[in-house]
Amino acid sequence: MIKGKRRRLSAEFKAKVALEVLRGKAILAELATRFEVHPTMIGQWKRQASEGLVEVFNDGSAKREEVSEAQTKELHAKIGQLTIERDFWSGPSVVGQEGHRGLDRLPQPARNPLQPGRKNPGRGMLGRG
Repeated sequence: MIKGKRRRLSAEFKAKVALEVLRGKAILAELATRFEVHPTMIGQWKRQASEGLVEVFNDGSAKREEVSEAQTKELHAKIGQLTIERDFWSGPSVVGQEGHRGLDRLPQPARNPLQPGRKNPGRGMLGRG
């Protein structure tokens, strides 16, 4: 038995076959021969189509509510992010003003003894004079 490449069937083709089965004008074996697919596949497509029909006639308000909840959560997160960014960038520009998040109270960096202006300029790197 020679095996060829696996066929990829489009959704349109599957829907067409499923509609033929649902119409009931031909039996499964005849449709399988006509469309050159296995009867099991046609049965699966028929089941999927009949389950999908229920969703077509369902009230869409529940789905819209889910979407709006998801959108609301996403928008609230974005609002929070933008509020934080605005608060960060809109702080006072002068250090020491009230509400500057205490940046004027940060510790000063330690002095490096090798920098010019040190107390003992006559000493070398190892502390010998």
